[in-house]
Order: sequence, then structure tokens, then C-alpha cells
Amino acid sequence: MSRLSIKLGYWSAVLSAILTVGWGIGLAFVMAIFPIPPWTNLAGFVAAARHATLVASTLTQIAAFLLGPLSLILLCSLHDYAPGDKKILTRLGLCCIIATMVLGSQMYFVHFNVMRVIASKGPLTGLEQFVEWNPDSAISASGVLAWTFFWGLALLFVAPIFSGGRLERRLRYTSVICGSCGIFGAVGYMFEKPVLMFVYFIGALVAGTTLYVLESLLFKRLENGAPLEVPLPDPCRSVALGVDRT
Repeated sequence: MSRLSIKLGYWSAVLSAILTVGWGIGLAFVMAIFPIPPWTNLAGFVAAARHATLVASTLTQIAAFLLGPLSLILLCSLHDYAPGDKKILTRLGLCCIIATMVLGSQMYFVHFNVMRVIASKGPLTGLEQFVEWNPDSAISASGVLAWTFFWGLALLFVAPIFSGGRLERRLRYTSVICGSCGIFGAVGYMFEKPVLMFVYFIGALVAGTTLYVLESLLFKRLENGAPLEVPLPDPCRSVALGVDRT
């Protein structure tokens, strides 16, 4: 495993942990200080929402937006870490995390643009399906699908690659917990089960932060103990230099 892959894995895990904690704190702050009004229709929502609410919630969502590409970088490093016979699992995990990044980033980016239109007092016609806070909107369903089902599947696929010592066991169990919470969230959203959505929310926040911290510890240990990757010699160059490789 190369030093670059280890460093990318370490810093993506550290930044993901920071952003997850920041997202949780920001969301709690918004709910306590700048509560988001209940959704009725877009015109009613805009009339009831304060400008400070839109700004504070958008700043919080930027953290979640950045988690998408960071998760992809982290999974690529875990693919390098995985044993050869288990790389099929990290490939499947990468497919799922790409879906998470595309669907989730799409939701946040579109939502940011809609918030810009709302803040500038622009026309609202036809924007109901592009507001994340509309629980029945297509864009909201896209984001939930990303950060529940596909995120959960990615972690369940990756969990078996961790084996060996205490840290690896904790990584495996935490990945299973996070992945299961993601699936619970998808089921809760589809069947309107608030209890399952609450389990997902707490699991994603607490277990997700724990998972990122544990992954950063794993890569830090690899950085301290792993030798630099030595490139394989080029056979063509060896022949040209007259080196007998037999």
C-alpha cells in the first residue's frame, strides 16, 4: 500500500469525522435557534422561513455535501488496504459510494441553487420538487436514497475486509452497525416509520463519527509502520541494460 494512499485515507477519514460532527452540531443549532417551519407548500414555507434559517441550514448542508467526495477517497484507500481475495467487496462498496456521492451531491447542489432563488425573491413556480425540505419531493427522495440505502450497502460490503486485532474488530462491528442503520433509514423513509428514521439519524451521527475516527487510527498506524512501496523493476529496461533476470 503506497504512502500516498495511506495519507489520503487518513486525511479523508479525519475530515469526514470533523464534518460529521459539524453537521450534527449545526443541525442541532438550526433546530434550536433557527427552526425550519413545517412544510405545507413552497409559498407558505418561504413566507414562514426566516432568512437566518435559510443561511444557517445551508451552511450545515455544505458539510454533508463535502462528505460525498471524501467518502469516495476514503473507500479508494480502503480498496488498496483490503486483502487481494476481498477486493471484490471494496469494489462493490465503491460502486455504492459512487451512487451515494452522485445522488447526494445532486440533491445538495440543486437545493443550494433553489435557496439562492428563494433568497433573491425570484419566481417560485415549479420549484416544489427541488426543495430538500419538501418530504415528498423527488430531490429529497434522491438524497435519502443516497445516504441511507447506498451508504449502508457500501459499509456492509466493506466490513468483512477488517480482520485481525482489536482495532480491526471494532472497525468491522462499527461498519456493520452503520450499514444496518442506513438500511433502517431507507425502510423508515419508504414506509414512513419515524422510529427507524430516528435510529438511522443517531446511528449515522454517532457510529459514523466513531467509524471515521477508527479508520483514521488505522491509517495512522499504517503510516507509522508501513514501509515505502518499492516500484517493480521494468523488465524492458533490465534487458536493455543487459541484466540477466533468470
